[in-house]
Amino acid sequence: MTKILKLFLLLGLHIIANAQGNTDRAGEAGAYELLINPHARTMGMMGVNSASVKGVDAMGTNIAGLAMNRKVSAFANYTNWLVGTETSVMNMGTAFEVSPGNNFGFNVNFMSFGDLTLTTVDNPEGIGTFSPYMLNLGFSFARRFSKYVNGGIQLKLINEGISTVTASGFGLDAGLQYTTGDLDDVHFGVYIRNVGFPMTMSGDGLTIKRPDPSGNYEIPYNLRAAKYELPTQFSLALTKDLYFGDMPTDKVIACRPAHRFSVSGNFIYNAFINNEFGVGGEYSFKEKYSFRLGYLYQDNAFNKEETRRAHMGVSAGFSLDVPMSKDKNPSTLEISYNYRPSWVFQGTHNLGFTYFISKYSFCDDYEEVKKKTTTPEVEVKQPKVEPKIVYKTDTVKIQLPPKIETVVQYKDVNKIFKDFSQSIEFKTGSAQLTPKGSGALEVIGDLMRNYPESRFNIAGHTDEMGKAENNLTLSKNRANAVAKYLITNKSIPDNSLSVEWFGQEKPIADNKTEIGRSKNRRVEITVIDNGNLKAAPIQTTPKNTEPVKFESPVDNKPKEIKNESSPINSNTIEAPKETSLENDLKEDAKVLKFFAGTDSILRVGKIRLTKIAALLSDASYSQLKIVSHTDKGSYSKSNMDIATNRANVIKDILIQKGVSADKIIIDPKGDTMPIETSDSTDAIEKNNRIELVLIK
Repeated sequence: MTKILKLFLLLGLHIIANAQGNTDRAGEAGAYELLINPHARTMGMMGVNSASVKGVDAMGTNIAGLAMNRKVSAFANYTNWLVGTETSVMNMGTAFEVSPGNNFGFNVNFMSFGDLTLTTVDNPEGIGTFSPYMLNLGFSFARRFSKYVNGGIQLKLINEGISTVTASGFGLDAGLQYTTGDLDDVHFGVYIRNVGFPMTMSGDGLTIKRPDPSGNYEIPYNLRAAKYELPTQFSLALTKDLYFGDMPTDKVIACRPAHRFSVSGNFIYNAFINNEFGVGGEYSFKEKYSFRLGYLYQDNAFNKEETRRAHMGVSAGFSLDVPMSKDKNPSTLEISYNYRPSWVFQGTHNLGFTYFISKYSFCDDYEEVKKKTTTPEVEVKQPKVEPKIVYKTDTVKIQLPPKIETVVQYKDVNKIFKDFSQSIEFKTGSAQLTPKGSGALEVIGDLMRNYPESRFNIAGHTDEMGKAENNLTLSKNRANAVAKYLITNKSIPDNSLSVEWFGQEKPIADNKTEIGRSKNRRVEITVIDNGNLKAAPIQTTPKNTEPVKFESPVDNKPKEIKNESSPINSNTIEAPKETSLENDLKEDAKVLKFFAGTDSILRVGKIRLTKIAALLSDASYSQLKIVSHTDKGSYSKSNMDIATNRANVIKDILIQKGVSADKIIIDPKGDTMPIETSDSTDAIEKNNRIELVLIK
């Protein structure tokens, strides 16, 4: 998919560099109603936000955004086009998610021009009226290929004409969207619209009667109408989301900040009219209240006398959400309006209504769960200072030898370095350490200071995603970043360190799975064997010893070694005491939540299943039983069917992440085993639960 996106971008850059909209060919095209975007929300920005458009609004610009639709959505838009001309556009349709990230859509566009006076040469005053129309049907499919890439395609059936003359044809739209950034806040979009075969008018209105040469009777003659092309467009777009305000602190998973301001720009290549350049901005509060402004520029756009367009190119609008119930995840009615001023007539007004069963939010699909009185499993706060990791071993107490003199001591110390090196993390695709990675190096540096006479090797590795030469460079930069941190922050002599990098050449796990790739992305730190190690074993882990404490050269306070799985607070990332695998699974299962009455799992649950799969990969067990419970509510499916589907969803995800299908069994309970019998919100949440049971 990334290769396809690059191909579209290269094609677009070629078009920008070598092609210009040809207004001399404007008369060769028809069906210009296909260029009208009837969706009130996107037209508030003149459609320039095609890189980030989501849901059903994407049907009017970049169809790839339809992949972001959730469950079922329906819409209706009315456009009063150039008030005073009696021209209007009615647009309605629906979209439904057939499986996570896979959406089908359908829409109808009808454009009417009112009743026009029918005149002839002999009757210039008129002999009646006629009503031209344009009717288009759209059938769409869009898919999320990954968290970052959406793609879509739309087939449009075109019909236009009057009572005696009509034309029919079809056009094709296709689009791609790519998202990146720490907060998924940078969007690229590319689309092509209205690709199809020429259309031709036909009908009785093209038949005329003329007298025969003798003049005794008339002969009908069929006139041949010229073919006309579809108004093809190609567009490149970019959107940058700017978030501001405090991050929410009452969520198990941190949402984005409530305030968003998006800046968009696009270039549109038109095959038959002038090319267009657009800019726009949109402010939104929690994705519930939005205000937007857009401008689309063509040649001579500021000159009323010379421009060929009726509108001035400016558009402004707003949207607001009306929740349809007081439920935790209510369905929503979105009301949108925009206005486009024009050089002639009285501008264009657009009003739209969209009904969402489940609308995207500023938390995306993360569950909004307020803090409970007990300590939550994962607590997220915004630290004022960069956090550091503190490790502590409660179940395994390690007594480090004062010197590394034997093979056993050498292996024991290297095992400790290996364990701590697993926490060295970097930001995606860069050599910049994360706070967790810096904290791990603080502890590793303290360990190194216990052996001033030893030398250490730092080796960088990557997975095989991307080009081999780029991965080699990345592994080199990361290994050097670790060495620099130890030298600068922990005063480790540079002559005590050697640095190597291998790129993707030395994997330790399967690169075909995400779990395997995460293991291959690593920096390993080991003690270098000086060749003088003794073979005689020395007891290095005596019983009943206290946890080792290291004196910090900065604050002279002891640092304890703690487990890397740690809840986050403002100054420290600490882990709870190590528990058995059964207890870990019991706690992890609490995060596996679904939308009410459905088998659509929340993103936080999908993320947690990655951890669960990793735990199971290193465990010894016979089978894992997935027990699924629901509340007693009435939904479109029976509660037993919902429970069965939820268990199968979890099973399928675990299989995709490497867990053997033979080791997983499901046990749906439906609403037969409630924890609480009341109808309160807390009771419903407790009864909707998943249990993970290991069978030895």
